[in-house]
Amino acid sequence: MVEVVVDSALLRYGVSFSGCSDMIVVLLLFPTVTKPSDIRPRCSKSSLCAAGDAERDWHDGWMSRQWD
Repeated sequence: MVEVVVDSALLRYGVSFSGCSDMIVVLLLFPTVTKPSDIRPRCSKSSLCAAGDAERDWHDGWMSRQWD
């Protein structure tokens, strides 16, 4: 199993997936352009994707409140 943890201080949005087959490199290269909701990694465990969706929903809500 491979665990990848991206520092939230680096991207202003922390992403931690364990067991996912594909990490989206675009997030690493263009963190200010890529919205978390655009990232849909294929995970080996559905609970990991569910957790990722929850984090994206929280982040999208937080971002929308910043611009209201």
